[in-house]
Amino acid sequence: MTLKHATPFPIAYQSAEAAMTAGSLGDLPEWDLSVFYSSIEDPAIDQDMERAKELAEQFEADCKGKLAEIAARSGDEMARSFAVMKSWKT
Repeated sequence: MTLKHATPFPIAYQSAEAAMTAGSLGDLPEWDLSVFYSSIEDPAIDQDMERAKELAEQFEADCKGKLAEIAARSGDEMARSFAVMKSWKT
């Protein structure tokens, strides 16, 4: 099973989805996700997308417009902000 997906971040995906209908994104990558999902109808896909959306919204609430401030205060705090995103892989 191969699923096409423009971006791993649902917030960006919503705007990318509109752009895809206009055909302005060109060739998109294809990933084999059969290791994670049994089929294109697997309910886990929607669950994972919803969780990704929640994580992205929380990251936005915590960091939007604040990354320069966070970086100026502490490199460790900036690293923690990015560690949050890295943890989404699991």
